[in-house]
Amino acid sequence: MDRVALGTQPLSLVPLVFSFIAPSSFIHIPHKFATFHFSGPAGSGLKWKGTGRYQISFFGDGKCILYEKVRFNGESADEWMPVHRFQYAPAYSVAGQSHRIEIRPIGPGKLVTAPFGAIVFDVKVDEKSVYSGGPGLLSATTTKKPGRTAQSTFVLTRTKARTESLPAQSTPVRVDTRRDQRIPFQISKLVYYTSGYLIDDPFALDFWPSGNLVLKIYALGHTPTGTTLSPRLFYFAENPNDPDIEISATSASGNLTSFTIPARTRFFYVRWEFTGTEEATPILEGYQVVMDGLVNTIDPTEFEHTASGLDQGALMSVSITGAEADPSHESMRVDIEDLRASLTRLSVRGRMLAQLETEYDSEDDELRCVLFRGHLVNNEGHAKGHGTATGLWPDRNWKSYDLTFMGVWKRLSEALSSIRFDWHGPDPNAPVGVDGVQPPWKATDAIRTMFKWAGFPDSMLNIPDLDIRLYPSTTNDLFIEPLANLCDYVVRIAKDYLAMWITYDPNAGTYGKWTLVATPTPPYTNVAAFVDAGPSNKLAHTLGSYETDPPTAFIQKGTLKTSTRPLEANRLVITGTGILAGTPPDLALLTQVAYNFKSCNFLGLPDTHPWYPDPEHPDYIGYDVPLYVIDPTLQTPEAVNLVTRRVFDVACLSTRVMSFIAPLLLIDHEDEEGKKRPLRFYDPVTVTRFGEQSQWLVRNVNPTYSKDSMQMAIYELEAPREPFLPS
Repeated sequence: MDRVALGTQPLSLVPLVFSFIAPSSFIHIPHKFATFHFSGPAGSGLKWKGTGRYQISFFGDGKCILYEKVRFNGESADEWMPVHRFQYAPAYSVAGQSHRIEIRPIGPGKLVTAPFGAIVFDVKVDEKSVYSGGPGLLSATTTKKPGRTAQSTFVLTRTKARTESLPAQSTPVRVDTRRDQRIPFQISKLVYYTSGYLIDDPFALDFWPSGNLVLKIYALGHTPTGTTLSPRLFYFAENPNDPDIEISATSASGNLTSFTIPARTRFFYVRWEFTGTEEATPILEGYQVVMDGLVNTIDPTEFEHTASGLDQGALMSVSITGAEADPSHESMRVDIEDLRASLTRLSVRGRMLAQLETEYDSEDDELRCVLFRGHLVNNEGHAKGHGTATGLWPDRNWKSYDLTFMGVWKRLSEALSSIRFDWHGPDPNAPVGVDGVQPPWKATDAIRTMFKWAGFPDSMLNIPDLDIRLYPSTTNDLFIEPLANLCDYVVRIAKDYLAMWITYDPNAGTYGKWTLVATPTPPYTNVAAFVDAGPSNKLAHTLGSYETDPPTAFIQKGTLKTSTRPLEANRLVITGTGILAGTPPDLALLTQVAYNFKSCNFLGLPDTHPWYPDPEHPDYIGYDVPLYVIDPTLQTPEAVNLVTRRVFDVACLSTRVMSFIAPLLLIDHEDEEGKKRPLRFYDPVTVTRFGEQSQWLVRNVNPTYSKDSMQMAIYELEAPREPFLPS
């Protein structure tokens, strides 16, 4: 190889274009015939450090190799190391054809996930060439027509993230060719237009806005220093002969621009304005137009039905099923005798929002606790009137209503995504990490955003800002398509990433709040207590006879039940590879195995060994029961370990369960001063039996009422899963 060209100036990160014509004699001959030298971001590896000097060598069979000048640890001299191989043209289309290679160093973005940048090769074949389908960059199933075709190959310049940014090495451009094959070539600086615009296809809202709404446009791309990328929003004029009308931006910050659209406008399009320099250009990888969900008033006015007296209907019975770990379980059944036929809405409305309140202070009927809030789904009315004239008591239209309600979860379950969105993608609002890449979204940000898409405003959300982020992934596990159900993603992210549960708190704020509930850990702060014996020298059936710190209630005699829910498995295998074979290092990284050694003698220990499993333990099975979880979205050891802990706690431990009937306890609300709430999922409580106190966690509270002087509830508790609580 002879050096046939050498630049006069050292260049650093300058976009270049190499054009050449391959020798006609190199037909299917895999010989190297040309090498181009240039500069780029300095790479790094486990055992070597790059210098930022690169060369790309071209071969007669259509292949090329990218090398970087590196120095290995402990060595004193640099040497060329191959860092990437790719096909620049089909083997049958190399000889006698012109080829063009664009070298464009760009920053990290959605298309290129690189720690501090990447070198992008735009491989372009000659405009006059005609290829039938072939291997390499050209699809084997597609026939190429005359004209320019292009293929971009993204080459990462780092194989290991570093904590510091490495500068590029300034070197001159050089060209080496074979001595016996002089090839025509040309080198030029890649020059961009300094301004331009792009108009996208129009889109339409699927409803007519009745008021001013805000459309938010998020730009996904890269804007080098000295460049800008900004959206302009237009809507079509009602008269086709009139020009389209531009909507002025109301605010702009970073990659987010907000527009307030007028009422009764549906059809829009976005025009993107590009400004740059000859050396740098903004890159638009994509964009999103987002509108928060609409919050509508279901009823313009409220009406109140009081359970006392018979004039407005008598409340005969109430049965509420609590949400437990799954908010979709929350429901309520109410029986009402409408003797005056005055509840006309119940006879004509099949859907309405309602809440059940109870007073807890006989001297102030404004002090109330909400026991349930949700949507009417069934208003079955049984006609009981007879020949009595209208307006007398009971009215001839007297009905007995059997009403069924579902919790606020029903509204969330009906909400559908209106956009395509990847929660595994980079968070545009997050700062770039030390590796030069924007991290994925925070789990709580994703949950909060999807609640807003469903129409719940900030005033109905109690979602803390936690630093736990979703893992980057190339799968579609958290890739939301239009019309996807949002509730499934909300619950999955809360459980899998946060080990938390979503519940609706009807006593928070004005209309209630969606709340994240975490698993309590010792030492517990108990919020209530239950006892099986009444106090001395006091009335046992009156709540005022018991302690108030914490609130205490008696267990109704003959209602207490206990059971053990067996574990699902005692050996857990979590793998992100989808396979259970391979070399040990690979399996160690993306496969994790967890055992419950109290359930089986996995280690083959003698019965005299102190670690020999105890047959009296509730987890004991005596044989191996495996559970395999194969999840390709788990692409890092940290993700595998996290899911292992989450699944093991749920599936590989037995659960001690207790249920009983006791008076409905109301406790002080921890976030709402002056308000009370009933017990909810995973509230820590104590149970005292025969003078011995034990620790429990609430699973479910089901208030019941049936023409009684005291409101009762069915409680279901579970024992904490750390120690075994004796019966």
